[in-house]
Amino acid sequence: MPRNVVIAGSTGSIGSQALDVVRLYPDRYRVLALSANEKWPLLYEQCCAFNPDYVCVANDDAFKALSLALSDRDVCVLSGRDFPRIISLPEVDVVLAAITGTAGLVATYAALESGKEVLLANKESLVAGGPVIMDVARSSGANIIPIDSEHSALLQCLLPRDYSCETSANLVKRLVLTASGGPFWPLPFSQLDNVTPEQVCTHPRWSMGRKISVDSATMVNKGLEVAEACWLFGVSPSKVGIVVHPESIVHGLVDYIDGVTLAHMSYPDMRTALSYALSSSNRHISGVSNIDLIKLGSLSFHALDTNIAPCLKIVLDAVTAGHSDCIIVNAANEAAVQLFLSGQIRFTDILTIISETYSGVPARPCSTLDDILCFDQEVKAYASTVAKDRLSICVG
Repeated sequence: MPRNVVIAGSTGSIGSQALDVVRLYPDRYRVLALSANEKWPLLYEQCCAFNPDYVCVANDDAFKALSLALSDRDVCVLSGRDFPRIISLPEVDVVLAAITGTAGLVATYAALESGKEVLLANKESLVAGGPVIMDVARSSGANIIPIDSEHSALLQCLLPRDYSCETSANLVKRLVLTASGGPFWPLPFSQLDNVTPEQVCTHPRWSMGRKISVDSATMVNKGLEVAEACWLFGVSPSKVGIVVHPESIVHGLVDYIDGVTLAHMSYPDMRTALSYALSSSNRHISGVSNIDLIKLGSLSFHALDTNIAPCLKIVLDAVTAGHSDCIIVNAANEAAVQLFLSGQIRFTDILTIISETYSGVPARPCSTLDDILCFDQEVKAYASTVAKDRLSICVG
């Protein structure tokens, strides 16, 4: 029997690449439901190719357009608010959580609460959700498999007997995430005043969505990934390191106490992590070739300099400080990135918004999903005020 797959965020970069992997194995995977925000023409094409039972669209205009386009097909078109109910259906086996930002938190929570196997590509779910997400996963027995290339690499490098036993924290000395540095590394952040969204979103190695492309350029993504690694693997921030590796061939390393370091290598293509996760941590052909070491010639690694990436420094401080601090910097960053991509602020203004929001909003405990979502919206409103007052822009 094929596994019934639900893809939350199917029109994004991760969702589209997941469907590329699914297409290779029609006998193993069946697309039960797709969701998107507003890219209904692409969603229509995906529906025609994969024939899901359900499709959910968050944007009202896109919902109407897709409903009309699919009127002659046997597909149930629903609004975005119905998506948690679809995720919870008993026939759902696996959910790919690939909605960008905290907007994906509700879908992730619903999938975990229902005990589904969740392929987590939405790092903000753990950064903002933290203990709430992990608690609901433990309560329901849901399994979380990371999709981020770095966390997938760490999962594959952690030996099962070491990762599952009670002494694993003593056997593993350090987890190491690699960072490409983005399109401008090693230029200091202060020299990037006039870069455009198009320049920022043109990554030299990876094919990514616009939001994560900006996070890569500011290196905020690496701080969020440290938080994600802490929750996924049960380690403290002090046991997670970062190494700059522009070629993006080595994705993660595990330092063991006996002097052994296990490294994961693959070409920068998300289909490798997606294939591994979709198959429940087994290996199948993903459509990506193996590394040719001779052609590569050499790889470079560099120490992280947070003076070059000041946004990352703030996020790392927040990760060390605790969960509610992570909610603040994550929300401030989301607000700032949206303003930058819409052309309302300069690239370097992202630092101002994150810094002033983090220093201006007091942390507070968030023990429920509603607490987190409410605090997230309050922080984003504050960040927008910072942008409007401090940077003299029109925020609408």
